[in-house]
Amino acid sequence: MAQNDTKKRKKPNILVTGTPGTGKTTTSSALSESTQLRHINVGDLVKEKNLHDGWDDDLHCYVINEDLVCDELEDLMEEGGNIVDYHGCDFFPERWFDLVVVLQTDNSVLYDRLHNRGYPEKKLQNNIECEIFLVLLEEAKESYAEDIVMALKSDNIEDITRNVSALTDWAGPAVSISLFTNLVVCEGPEELYSHPSTSEGMPIPKALCFIIIRRQEADGVCGIDDLPS
Repeated sequence: MAQNDTKKRKKPNILVTGTPGTGKTTTSSALSESTQLRHINVGDLVKEKNLHDGWDDDLHCYVINEDLVCDELEDLMEEGGNIVDYHGCDFFPERWFDLVVVLQTDNSVLYDRLHNRGYPEKKLQNNIECEIFLVLLEEAKESYAEDIVMALKSDNIEDITRNVSALTDWAGPAVSISLFTNLVVCEGPEELYSHPSTSEGMPIPKALCFIIIRRQEADGVCGIDDLPS
């Protein structure tokens, strides 16, 4: 990354990338809350702003127009203070990012996540192969200075909380987060979105709470779900 670009920004830009299902959006949402950096979900942005060239029936996704995406983001990235969340990374300008995070998930865990999303078998296998062959990690290393590329394990909620804590420390946190070992059990449906805390009394980011706490219709209590994204 060019020195001049770094000096212009008062806050860092972070890219969170990885194969679909590795927890990019979950991580980015929690990190955004803990650091007050802006979360940009590129997939959502593409749909909202029509930054695509139509729908791919084989891959079951929009064909992203990379030039339109870069034009849309240029001013925000120059300003700094962004967490960009996307499963590709090689088309963004290198100067944009101060840190590139590649999330990695065990293949068996990833298969279950994508299967539960209803991915067609072909699309599911394509993504599993990408993870097996470390396609996103190699893409990141080829596209950015290797010393800013960080690979992080993202198999479960403990991993993701640890990752958010480490990245928050790196970014110069507005709010400090530590790894939790206990969830406060919600007693009933009205407490569905109560804010559980760590064993040390520190709050878990609300973005994580909304994802990990769910209603158990059968007995009216809450439990832990697998990470959905």
